[in-house]
Amino acid sequence: MADAGIPAFRTPEACADAVGAFLDVRAPRLPARTVNRYEGARNSLSEKAAMDLFASLGVPATQSLELAVTAAVPENLPFPYPVVAKALSDELSHKTEAGGVVLNIEGPEELRAAIENISLNVRERAGIDVEQVLIAPQVKGMADLLLGYADDPQVGPVVILSQGGVLAELSKERIIRLAPVDEATALEMIDSLTIAPTLKGYRGGRPPILRPWCARSLPFPGSRNTRSAPFLKLKLIP
Repeated sequence: MADAGIPAFRTPEACADAVGAFLDVRAPRLPARTVNRYEGARNSLSEKAAMDLFASLGVPATQSLELAVTAAVPENLPFPYPVVAKALSDELSHKTEAGGVVLNIEGPEELRAAIENISLNVRERAGIDVEQVLIAPQVKGMADLLLGYADDPQVGPVVILSQGGVLAELSKERIIRLAPVDEATALEMIDSLTIAPTLKGYRGGRPPILRPWCARSLPFPGSRNTRSAPFLKLKLIP
């Protein structure tokens, strides 16, 4: 009977269950959602606008200062030197390739020179006139992780974690969990990365990263109703 495509059942009850399941089949559907777009939403945001968005979701960011390219450099910054200067533009996705980043700036004169170089580099390499730069403390010894969020049409909201920095595009590893995730799940995601042992620090290498901070950042898409989040996709590289 099986070879002829005729189903066979051991008991009448099993046959009734199969018929009932067949009659109850429905195409899977996600509940309708309304996306409240982030004000001024576009494919990319400037770094400062992105940090403000993440701050509204409970993800802390480092101190920073916006400075117009034509403005005088303050004698005193709200944080100590050395600092890093970065081009601030929502049109510039990869600042390093466009010469839009200067590291290890030790004082006001170096900062002014860095701002001028950034403006010139980005104009020549990317054809973008940068009007503002972002000044932030120079931080060393930390790891790069990429945190992503997406509202998948098949499975719904998911949180994604992978290696970040310059190796983000080389690594194919992605740790994916359904949103929202709690802090325990976030730590499990971090420890599932193949680079997890290096994140705990090692002799002669980087110090331990702030795993609790990363774990608190991972659940942010689930800190509110994920079905009313103001975005469909986003990524964060802390």
